[in-house]
Amino acid sequence: KFNRDIWNAGGIAEPHWQAAFVAAFAADMNPAMLTAIDIQNVLTAAINAHVQYDLARALSYSFNHNFESNLTPDDLQPDFLASNQTLQDSAATAATDIYNAVNASGSSTAFLWPLFQQAWDAFRGITRGVIAMRQQAWSAGLTGNLPRDLDDSALIAQPLSNDGFLETEGTASCRVTP
Repeated sequence: KFNRDIWNAGGIAEPHWQAAFVAAFAADMNPAMLTAIDIQNVLTAAINAHVQYDLARALSYSFNHNFESNLTPDDLQPDFLASNQTLQDSAATAATDIYNAVNASGSSTAFLWPLFQQAWDAFRGITRGVIAMRQQAWSAGLTGNLPRDLDDSALIAQPLSNDGFLETEGTASCRVTP
Protein backbone atom coordinates (compact mmCIF):
# COMPACT_ATOMS: atom_id res chain seq x y z
CA LYS A 1 0.00 0.00 0.00
CA PHE A 2 2.83 2.40 0.84
CA ASN A 3 4.43 2.12 -2.61
CA ARG A 4 1.10 1.98 -4.46
CA ASP A 5 0.04 5.24 -2.80
CA ILE A 6 3.29 6.88 -3.94
CA TRP A 7 2.80 5.58 -7.49
CA ASN A 8 -0.84 6.69 -7.58
CA ALA A 9 0.19 10.19 -6.44
CA GLY A 10 2.63 10.42 -9.38
CA GLY A 11 5.73 9.84 -7.29
CA ILE A 12 8.54 7.34 -7.61
CA ALA A 13 8.12 4.21 -5.51
CA GLU A 14 10.90 2.08 -4.09
CA PRO A 15 12.89 0.62 -7.00
CA HIS A 16 11.50 -2.91 -6.63
CA TRP A 17 7.93 -1.59 -6.78
CA GLN A 18 8.66 1.06 -9.39
CA ALA A 19 9.81 -1.74 -11.72
CA ALA A 20 6.59 -3.67 -11.10
CA PHE A 21 4.36 -0.63 -11.63
CA VAL A 22 6.20 0.43 -14.80
CA ALA A 23 5.86 -3.11 -16.21
CA ALA A 24 2.14 -3.20 -15.42
CA PHE A 25 1.60 0.30 -16.83
CA ALA A 26 3.42 -0.61 -20.05
CA ALA A 27 1.31 -3.76 -20.41
CA ASP A 28 -1.87 -1.73 -19.89
CA MET A 29 -0.92 0.67 -22.68
CA ASN A 30 -1.49 -1.94 -25.38
CA PRO A 31 -3.50 -4.85 -23.98
CA ALA A 32 -4.34 -6.18 -27.44
CA MET A 33 -0.66 -6.91 -28.06
CA LEU A 34 0.02 -8.66 -24.74
CA THR A 35 1.67 -12.03 -24.91
CA ALA A 36 1.88 -14.70 -22.25
CA ILE A 37 5.50 -13.66 -21.70
CA ASP A 38 4.43 -10.03 -21.10
CA ILE A 39 1.89 -11.15 -18.52
CA GLN A 40 4.43 -13.43 -16.86
CA ASN A 41 6.94 -10.56 -16.69
CA VAL A 42 4.40 -8.26 -15.01
CA LEU A 43 3.42 -10.94 -12.51
CA THR A 44 7.04 -11.86 -11.83
CA ALA A 45 7.98 -8.23 -11.11
CA ALA A 46 5.11 -7.95 -8.61
CA ILE A 47 5.88 -11.32 -7.01
CA ASN A 48 9.54 -10.33 -6.63
CA ALA A 49 8.60 -7.01 -5.04
CA HIS A 50 6.29 -8.70 -2.56
CA VAL A 51 8.34 -11.74 -1.67
CA GLN A 52 12.01 -10.92 -2.20
CA TYR A 53 11.89 -7.43 -0.71
CA ASP A 54 8.73 -6.68 1.27
CA LEU A 55 8.43 -10.08 2.96
CA ALA A 56 12.07 -10.08 4.04
CA ARG A 57 11.71 -6.57 5.42
CA ALA A 58 8.42 -7.36 7.20
CA LEU A 59 9.87 -10.51 8.76
CA SER A 60 12.94 -8.61 9.93
CA TYR A 61 10.74 -5.90 11.44
CA SER A 62 8.59 -8.50 13.18
CA PHE A 63 11.56 -10.45 14.55
CA ASN A 64 13.28 -7.27 15.75
CA HIS A 65 10.20 -5.95 17.51
CA ASN A 66 9.12 -9.29 19.00
CA PHE A 67 5.45 -8.34 19.25
CA GLU A 68 4.53 -11.65 20.84
CA SER A 69 7.23 -12.26 23.44
CA ASN A 70 6.26 -15.87 24.05
CA LEU A 71 6.80 -16.81 20.37
CA THR A 72 10.20 -17.31 18.83
CA PRO A 73 11.07 -17.68 15.15
CA ASP A 74 11.39 -21.42 15.81
CA ASP A 75 7.76 -21.43 16.96
CA LEU A 76 6.63 -19.58 13.84
CA GLN A 77 8.66 -21.39 11.20
CA PRO A 78 6.46 -24.53 10.94
CA ASP A 79 3.45 -22.41 9.95
CA PHE A 80 5.58 -20.42 7.54
CA LEU A 81 6.85 -23.63 5.93
CA ALA A 82 3.37 -25.18 5.84
CA SER A 83 2.21 -22.44 3.50
CA ASN A 84 4.60 -23.81 0.86
CA GLN A 85 2.23 -26.75 0.41
CA THR A 86 -0.66 -24.29 0.05
CA LEU A 87 1.22 -22.58 -2.78
CA GLN A 88 1.91 -25.90 -4.48
CA ASP A 89 -1.72 -26.96 -4.10
CA SER A 90 -2.98 -23.68 -5.56
CA ALA A 91 -0.73 -24.09 -8.61
CA ALA A 92 -2.09 -27.60 -9.15
CA THR A 93 -5.66 -26.32 -8.76
CA ALA A 94 -5.03 -23.54 -11.30
CA ALA A 95 -3.61 -26.05 -13.78
CA THR A 96 -6.61 -28.34 -13.28
CA ASP A 97 -8.99 -25.41 -13.78
CA ILE A 98 -7.29 -24.52 -17.07
CA TYR A 99 -7.41 -28.12 -18.24
CA ASN A 100 -11.11 -28.42 -17.33
CA ALA A 101 -11.91 -25.14 -19.10
CA VAL A 102 -10.18 -26.36 -22.24
CA ASN A 103 -12.09 -29.65 -22.11
CA ALA A 104 -15.41 -27.87 -21.52
CA SER A 105 -14.83 -25.58 -24.49
CA GLY A 106 -15.09 -28.52 -26.88
CA SER A 107 -11.72 -27.64 -28.35
CA SER A 108 -9.42 -30.38 -29.45
CA THR A 109 -7.45 -31.22 -26.34
CA ALA A 110 -4.84 -32.97 -28.48
CA PHE A 111 -4.13 -29.67 -30.21
CA LEU A 112 -4.15 -27.69 -26.96
CA TRP A 113 -2.25 -30.23 -24.84
CA PRO A 114 1.19 -28.69 -25.56
CA LEU A 115 -0.12 -25.27 -24.47
CA PHE A 116 -1.59 -26.76 -21.32
CA GLN A 117 1.71 -28.51 -20.59
CA GLN A 118 3.57 -25.20 -21.02
CA ALA A 119 1.15 -23.46 -18.64
CA TRP A 120 1.54 -26.24 -16.07
CA ASP A 121 5.32 -26.08 -16.34
CA ALA A 122 5.15 -22.31 -15.88
CA PHE A 123 2.92 -22.65 -12.79
CA ARG A 124 5.29 -25.18 -11.28
CA GLY A 125 8.34 -23.06 -12.07
CA ILE A 126 6.82 -19.89 -10.67
CA THR A 127 5.67 -21.75 -7.56
CA ARG A 128 9.13 -23.24 -6.98
CA GLY A 129 10.62 -19.78 -7.45
CA VAL A 130 8.22 -18.19 -4.96
CA ILE A 131 8.93 -20.90 -2.40
CA ALA A 132 12.69 -20.42 -2.84
CA MET A 133 12.31 -16.63 -2.49
CA ARG A 134 10.18 -17.11 0.64
CA GLN A 135 12.92 -19.25 2.17
CA GLN A 136 15.48 -16.56 1.35
CA ALA A 137 13.16 -13.89 2.81
CA TRP A 138 12.83 -15.90 6.04
CA SER A 139 16.61 -16.18 6.36
CA ALA A 140 17.14 -12.52 5.50
CA GLY A 141 14.47 -11.44 7.97
CA LEU A 142 15.86 -13.63 10.71
CA THR A 143 19.45 -12.45 10.25
CA GLY A 144 18.63 -8.85 9.31
CA ASN A 145 20.74 -9.29 6.18
CA LEU A 146 18.14 -7.79 3.86
CA PRO A 147 18.58 -7.77 0.09
CA ARG A 148 19.74 -4.60 -1.61
CA ASP A 149 17.14 -2.93 -3.79
CA LEU A 150 17.30 -3.00 -7.59
CA ASP A 151 19.37 0.20 -7.63
CA ASP A 152 21.72 -1.33 -5.01
CA SER A 153 20.38 0.96 -2.29
CA ALA A 154 19.44 -0.32 1.16
CA LEU A 155 15.76 -0.97 1.68
CA ILE A 156 13.97 1.79 3.55
CA ALA A 157 12.63 1.06 7.03
CA GLN A 158 9.47 -1.00 7.22
CA PRO A 159 6.63 1.25 6.01
CA LEU A 160 3.97 1.24 8.68
CA SER A 161 0.28 1.55 8.17
CA ASN A 162 -2.76 1.26 10.36
CA ASP A 163 -1.64 -1.85 12.22
CA GLY A 164 -4.75 -1.92 14.41
CA PHE A 165 -6.96 -2.07 11.33
CA LEU A 166 -4.77 -4.77 9.76
CA GLU A 167 -4.80 -6.80 12.98
CA THR A 168 -8.59 -6.59 13.18
CA GLU A 169 -8.99 -7.58 9.54
CA GLY A 170 -6.44 -10.39 9.80
CA THR A 171 -7.97 -11.73 13.00
CA ALA A 172 -11.43 -11.72 11.47
CA SER A 173 -10.18 -13.35 8.25
CA CYS A 174 -8.41 -16.11 10.14
CA ARG A 175 -11.30 -16.51 12.58
CA VAL A 176 -9.05 -16.37 15.61
CA THR A 177 -9.16 -14.47 18.85
CA PRO A 178 -6.02 -12.53 19.80
